[in-house]
Amino acid sequence: MDFEHSASKKWFTQLGLSPKKTFYKRPKTFEEGADDVNNIIKKFEFAKKNDKKFENKLLYILVDSGTKMCPAAVSENKLDKANFGLQAKLMSDWMKQLIPLIGDSHCALMIINQERVVMNPQ
Repeated sequence: MDFEHSASKKWFTQLGLSPKKTFYKRPKTFEEGADDVNNIIKKFEFAKKNDKKFENKLLYILVDSGTKMCPAAVSENKLDKANFGLQAKLMSDWMKQLIPLIGDSHCALMIINQERVVMNPQ
């Protein structure tokens, strides 16, 4: 999940990832990306239970980045006091959904979160 909108299939190939085995998406909102991740995990677990070719497979999901996961209300310019802390609330609620999903799956979820002190020091 590329919330940063900075990756490309060419870059994935340079990393040694197979484009045929890589699901790549640029979600527009936090909610869209969270739903996609949940659905991917559920579909993978269904496939593992029902298709022998998935028997010894693992699912790796990378979210780049947690800080760029923009709630729909914010991306739609609905900025008001009610939206203060909305991203943190959504992340907390999403983790409550994810923990049972991931706990029973053969899945690793990585969420990149970085702090940039100074991008262009002068």
